[in-house]
Amino acid sequence: MANSATKAKSKYNSKNYYRFPITLPIEKKDNLLEFINQNGYKSLNEFVVIAINEKLERDNNKEVNT
Repeated sequence: MANSATKAKSKYNSKNYYRFPITLPIEKKDNLLEFINQNGYKSLNEFVVIAINEKLERDNNKEVNT
């Protein structure tokens, strides 16, 4: 059974973060992890968050600039 600290963290995370699984072809995994390590990202999560933010920014700027 989870202790109170674990329950508190879980409750905080569920209120403040959206989690979703990503399905990726298995043959892409090693290349992706190598890219992440070679380019100074701290984690796969950091890379995904940055990539999403960059894509949103690019697409929003396209709509504004056209």
